[in-house]
Amino acid sequence: MNKFESFDQFVDLWMNEENIFKQIHFVPQHYFLEDLQGDIAVDFLGRFEHINRDFDLLKKKFDLPVDLMKSNASSGGDYRDLYTDSSRNKIGLLYKNDIERFGYSFE
Repeated sequence: MNKFESFDQFVDLWMNEENIFKQIHFVPQHYFLEDLQGDIAVDFLGRFEHINRDFDLLKKKFDLPVDLMKSNASSGGDYRDLYTDSSRNKIGLLYKNDIERFGYSFE
């Protein structure tokens, strides 16, 4: 992926329906979570945006004496700031189901 000069160029030149299914990290998440009827087949869905809170809930539920290690942390910032109108539109189409199903937005 580092052959692209920017995130926008990566989205423009690489992101498409075929490519996102070639790399497991880009497959829309609902494919991993839905059963054959299209229903979410898990009883807890943790979110990266709330990783500490959600991890703590799981620790308590399962009485786990572990801590969440932080490594390779980004410098922060809002992911939505990375998008141009063009990349927002393309990602919005490719991940429409995930965006709607899991309550994401670009706003």
